[in-house]
Amino acid sequence: MDKILKENIGEKEVHPTVKIFEETMEVIKTGDLNKVFEANEEEKKSFEILENAIKKIRYRIKEVKEENKTAILNINIKVPNLKGTKQKLFKMIKKFQPELIEKSESELEEISLKWFKQIIDEELKSKELVYNMEYITIKYKKVENEWEVEDDSEFVKIFRFRIEEEN
Repeated sequence: MDKILKENIGEKEVHPTVKIFEETMEVIKTGDLNKVFEANEEEKKSFEILENAIKKIRYRIKEVKEENKTAILNINIKVPNLKGTKQKLFKMIKKFQPELIEKSESELEEISLKWFKQIIDEELKSKELVYNMEYITIKYKKVENEWEVEDDSEFVKIFRFRIEEEN
């Protein structure tokens, strides 16, 4: 992972929000979501499917702006584009539909999630894998002596990997 470039922030000490962001990224990459936020079972399953895509995320913090009790982190993030993977899953389900008819709903879900992970992992290994460069901002607010995330909606969007988009 890229660390902060000295020319971007000078020789000053690293801003606390940068440390918070970097620690968050490291925790996310290890898979221990509960350290970042309370994840329900569905979110945990999604994370397991996307864990290898998450490990491919790269970032560079471009700038930190602090004014009063607000700080804005400007970040360039390189994210795998998994557009079309959902359609590949639907094609696979359709192909094996006769065999799946006898399965229970929980078995279907388990099979679908397994296939989806396989499709995503194959896509990530492909030489044709495309990356998107995203420029995002995360807003922090200082509450007493601690910095807390105020708005990370742009950051959260990158974890969709454009899966919902069709080719």
